[in-house]
Amino acid sequence: MGEYVALRDKDPFEVAGEPNWWVRTFRPLGPGSLRASILSLSSNAIGAGLLSVAYAVKLSGILLGTIFLVLGAVIFAFYYRIMTKAHDQVRVYTYVGMVKAMFGETWRRVLEICLTGLLFGILCAFQVIFSQYILDIAGIFYDLSGNYEFYRRLIILGVSLGVLTPLVIPKQLTSIRYASSICIIAILYIAVVLVVQLPFYLSHEVPEVYLFKVQGGTVDSLTLTIFAYTAMTGMPIVYQELQNRSYKRMTKVIDRSMGLSAILYICIGTVGYISLGETTPELITDRFYVFGGVDWYMIVAKFLIAVTLIAGVAINMNPLRIGVQQMFLGVQYAHNDFYFYLITYLALYTSTGIAILIPSAIKYFKFLGGLFVIPSSLLLPGMIYFKLETNPLKRFFMALLSLLLGLIGLYSAFSTLVS
Repeated sequence: MGEYVALRDKDPFEVAGEPNWWVRTFRPLGPGSLRASILSLSSNAIGAGLLSVAYAVKLSGILLGTIFLVLGAVIFAFYYRIMTKAHDQVRVYTYVGMVKAMFGETWRRVLEICLTGLLFGILCAFQVIFSQYILDIAGIFYDLSGNYEFYRRLIILGVSLGVLTPLVIPKQLTSIRYASSICIIAILYIAVVLVVQLPFYLSHEVPEVYLFKVQGGTVDSLTLTIFAYTAMTGMPIVYQELQNRSYKRMTKVIDRSMGLSAILYICIGTVGYISLGETTPELITDRFYVFGGVDWYMIVAKFLIAVTLIAGVAINMNPLRIGVQQMFLGVQYAHNDFYFYLITYLALYTSTGIAILIPSAIKYFKFLGGLFVIPSSLLLPGMIYFKLETNPLKRFFMALLSLLLGLIGLYSAFSTLVS
């Protein structure tokens, strides 16, 4: 308590010796403050994968889909607690560094491969989504129905060569690093639109909806919901920057950010599915517009998301480039312009080619969630828990949970690959 009093003495928002609820809640966000950390962790977790949450609910039904979304939040809140304890134990506040300190060089490389594969897949998925959205916006003014696939490929290639080629150089990143906030605004906007328009959709036609579905797609539903909560690389940074860093304060950040994310996911997932039923598309922005004509509400959302995903390709290129350089040149590599540009543009143009060949964003989400997110975000934290925990029964249940989630992820990844 002495530490807390000392901190309060410096607080300019103190009211009569004790800040009231209004002041505590609405004071300016300071770097590393509790609220800023909650928002940072939430923004790391919430992203383009949220657009497929309504489709995930469709695959499993309202009740089971909601259970999956709650389960995802609970599982990740638990795993983030494990990560916090591990970071405190080794005193290293990067994920890769912590894994190396606990398990050695081999597991560090396994993690780097998973994270590199995940980032590369994100580049592909982002290019697929923003090209589709740009095409949808252009389709309002021009008839593109006869040559849709040609124009889609032309947009991906044009943006890659004309916009992303100069944008993926680090000196450009300072001007776009806040673009991810646009995605959060767009997703909040989509949630509001879905909730407000729900009564009108139901008055037009009551769609066919299911409470429970147990089928092959149910596994994909679980994988998609797990993918939506991952923020494993961002969590250590949030913890490192947290003021008065401690396990207790970080658990508040974890619980509240996962809770906020779950509320938003459940809102978009259930309302989107109830509105559209079995016609719910893979991305909620592609919904059937019951009022006829142009769905200007979703056109606005598509524009905002397209802008942030173009910036997101450049933002994700930096950690991808660093990861590849560390894998092949060592952790303490010396900067080399040739390797720098080779890795950058090889990753960009290869991901562009794959995005042209595979136009389904949902396939990337299922494949990434199964093959890379589950090992890096669930299996490795399970191993960390195994090392920290001494209770045999708890270790058994953790091993069982990790094995189950791993098998589910592999099934989803390889079924997507085969299809």
